[in-house]
Amino acid sequence: MDKFIIGNNEMGPEKHIWYITHLLSPQAIIAVHNGHVDFKAGTYYQQFDFEGEQYTLQIHFMFSRSLGDGEAQAAEAASMLKKSWRWYRAYMEWEDNQ
Repeated sequence: MDKFIIGNNEMGPEKHIWYITHLLSPQAIIAVHNGHVDFKAGTYYQQFDFEGEQYTLQIHFMFSRSLGDGEAQAAEAASMLKKSWRWYRAYMEWEDNQ
């Protein structure tokens, strides 16, 4: 099974936001925002660059449990966001070559 799937809701108010679902534990939905976005304290997110554009990945929802606070949880969130970014970047590169 793949670790990630991607989708968005074309009918929703935030149709410009893509969502990556992390299927393995810990299961989560990760929002992909185009550009730089600042979130309130306690929100796990990271910013990345690709071909001159900036993307912000944010843990939008955790299925199995909350990450909570603390260094261990922050490290787990950062690891998940980095893995999600690598997958999303590979997806964009693949899409560009189609």
